Amino acid sequence: MKVNKQKLQEMYTEYQMLMQQMQQLQQNLQELQRHVSDLNNLKKNLDEISFVELNTETLVPLGNGIFLHAELKDNKNIVMNVGSDVFVDKTFSEAKETVDKQMNEVTNVVLQMEQEIEKTTYRIEEIQEEFQKISPEDTE
Repeated sequence: MKVNKQKLQEMYTEYQMLMQQMQQLQQNLQELQRHVSDLNNLKKNLDEISFVELNTETLVPLGNGIFLHAELKDNKNIVMNVGSDVFVDKTFSEAKETVDKQMNEVTNVVLQMEQEIEKTTYRIEEIQEEFQKISPEDTE
């Protein structure tokens, strides 16, 4: 199988580009999977908090393992960030619907990304097979 050096260089460049793309896709997929996990935890917390009695002392997370002691004054409504630092009151039911919608959207993106990873993997394997067929005496 005769291959000129320019064709070989083009194949190698495509291979490198695909490997970088694959790495980025995998990182993005991991981030999205963490986001799905966070949404699942949020939904579970919404389910649980609605059953907590009023005036029950609880810990409120402030971030990175730091908590504040607080008393639950309302177990029917929450304040939710709807984007652009706009906050609205919502019922737990409305909040769960919003979380479910977000989870569906993120899950669809995850599926699309997995398909893209599959296509990229297939092309990488094709190029690897082409490289394996080329011996040093086949280059022009």
